[in-house]
Amino acid sequence: MSDALRVGVGPVLLRIPRWIWGRVIRRTARTLAAQVAHIPDRLKRERDLAVSEIVRTGRPVRPETIAAALELAPELVRADLEDLERKMIFLHRDREGAVEWAYPVTASRTPHRVRWEDGLAVQAA
Repeated sequence: MSDALRVGVGPVLLRIPRWIWGRVIRRTARTLAAQVAHIPDRLKRERDLAVSEIVRTGRPVRPETIAAALELAPELVRADLEDLERKMIFLHRDREGAVEWAYPVTASRTPHRVRWEDGLAVQAA
């Protein structure tokens, strides 16, 4: 089995050698790690709770749910979620302001599924 990545561009299937895609992945990982390092702990907890709730319920998570679980003011959570979404940090809200996806999971139907070791399957963002 080849360790090359294959990417379809129109009718053409391009072969991307491991040394190229490996470099891109390492660079992206460093960039994401730097972004996450600057996120305040409160925002990380809010995002993590959204991930857990989407996994548990399969539905978007309302800011009020996050606020109640973390004992924070709902207005603060709404502002934090807006900030995370605006900075495109692993989170997207629906029209009502509920967290629809928080990487790596989503409440929306996608062609991608993640199956945890315990057998639980969820939609992947």
